[in-house]
Amino acid sequence: MLSLVEYESSAESGSDNEEPKHPALFTSDQTLAEVEDSLKRKDREEEKDAEQGKKKLPALPSEFLNLFKEKVRESDDPKLHQGRIRTTPHVVGNWATHVYVEVGLGEEFLEVTERIYEKAQAINPKIQSLNSGTGPLHISLSRTVFLKVFHIERFTKLLRESFGERRRATFGFSKIVHFSNDEQTRSFISLEVGPGSEELLEYTGCVDQVLQEFRLPKFYETPRFHTSIAWAVGGETIDSQTCLGLRQFEDELWELRFPVNKIKCRIGNKEFSFDLR
Repeated sequence: MLSLVEYESSAESGSDNEEPKHPALFTSDQTLAEVEDSLKRKDREEEKDAEQGKKKLPALPSEFLNLFKEKVRESDDPKLHQGRIRTTPHVVGNWATHVYVEVGLGEEFLEVTERIYEKAQAINPKIQSLNSGTGPLHISLSRTVFLKVFHIERFTKLLRESFGERRRATFGFSKIVHFSNDEQTRSFISLEVGPGSEELLEYTGCVDQVLQEFRLPKFYETPRFHTSIAWAVGGETIDSQTCLGLRQFEDELWELRFPVNKIKCRIGNKEFSFDLR
């Protein structure tokens, strides 16, 4: 059988500096199959070295890594979260995003909502307060949607531009009502907005236009603007009968007014604020 032989280079065969692709990989004693196997093995080694080279990229600066740093989740066990159930699985790289109006916790408002909660818990002891006094309540202008990190900058830029052209407003509450979440895992005692609903609808329109650009779901077609002050596990735990026993507080709520000077947006653990004109 003919064997492949490595010949010395000559002036006629090319430059003295020119190197063969696979130098000295075989001898005249090797068969063609052995030579092919040796070449393939060499190619695999080169590919492996190239792949390892890609992995040895310089580390990203800590400022970038901490920009939207995610907290480590210890557990989604409902027992550790007052019975609440995670309805959307956590996906690394997706940032929960919510646009809303804050409800200021003035002294009068805190006092009346505390009495509403006490009465509600007397009706049903399973009801728990959302008004801890440690932070403001909110009125949603969007569903909770999920953004990719590379969309955040443009998303907030578009919101800031849109809200910068909208006027400030004032709103008030007119009714005590009940709602449940889309998954029917929780129900709520809520205060529904009366005066100021038209302005809130205009703000929601601004948010919907931005969401549409990112192909994200818009807000409800006929939204009922509200803030929730208490909740319970189960979509029907809080019902119309619960709210019927709380109607006595509606006149007090009607007298309270709340200014809207800015719109808030929470993305992951970072909060953005957009001034109205």
